[in-house]
Amino acid sequence: MAPYPAQPIKGRERYRVMMDIRKLDAQNWLTLDKNYMDEHRVRTHLLHEKREEVLHCLPESIDPCQEALEEVSDFLCERFPNMFEMSIQDGRKIVDNRMTGDKFTVSGRDANEGSTEALEAAVRLTMEDLSILMMNEEGEFYLAASASLFPTGWTVNQRIGWTISQLHGPVPLWHQQVANSVSK
Repeated sequence: MAPYPAQPIKGRERYRVMMDIRKLDAQNWLTLDKNYMDEHRVRTHLLHEKREEVLHCLPESIDPCQEALEEVSDFLCERFPNMFEMSIQDGRKIVDNRMTGDKFTVSGRDANEGSTEALEAAVRLTMEDLSILMMNEEGEFYLAASASLFPTGWTVNQRIGWTISQLHGPVPLWHQQVANSVSK
């Protein structure tokens, strides 16, 4: 299919920074388009050659990363059954990516022993970057795990553990116009 349509950016002389919050398109929260295999090759290369820059998980993110893999796998197998298949082998739930030949253990005995393996499997199945936010003791959300293969101007290993406020610090007018609504 053609790439999922993005909303146009409307130019103005004066602008107001705001969050573009809208209801999730549940049928397309993960998409696959005609560029999937090309992107998959680039993702594989980045995960092999620049792993420390594009994938990092803090120890406390093991369970959320595993949950992300399960959600991604279940969705893709249901939404794109001709491309992904789930099976049970030796007490393990396995997702098979029919396009790439990759197979990942989703759950069961000896399932992904660390958060990095679970998040890497999830991001290798998708075209999207995936990040896990968790709440710290001060009640702020922070970047606990991320597989960001195509960030602009930063790398995961530089920003892992940062709060949402720290991540958006360089954004003009962030603190004055948007930070409060995001923190709710």
